[in-house]
Amino acid sequence: VRVAVMITTDKVYRNKEWLYPYREDDTLGGHDPYSASKAASEIVIASYRDAFLAKQGVAVASARAGNVIGGGDWSTDRLLPDAVRAWQSGQTLAIRSPQAIRPWQHVLE
Repeated sequence: VRVAVMITTDKVYRNKEWLYPYREDDTLGGHDPYSASKAASEIVIASYRDAFLAKQGVAVASARAGNVIGGGDWSTDRLLPDAVRAWQSGQTLAIRSPQAIRPWQHVLE
């Protein structure tokens, strides 16, 4: 292995309710266990890269994706799969966080 890319999430960043998108050098952290665990995974990735893999010539990077759609993810409590199920069954779609603004990225991008 010469290169490894770890896919994490934009939830690694400490949410400061800023209006601009996150930058790679923004502070990691989280106000909830999920976000904190994702930030911790970034620390683990960096520590393995620095302590072991770089010495062996293995390049390691992480890619922090936002909300990824597509790829057969039909889990509950996901906006697009829930919208399709509501439409198919003739039910009303319940929007859990109508004030939220989310970036979307298709799985093939």
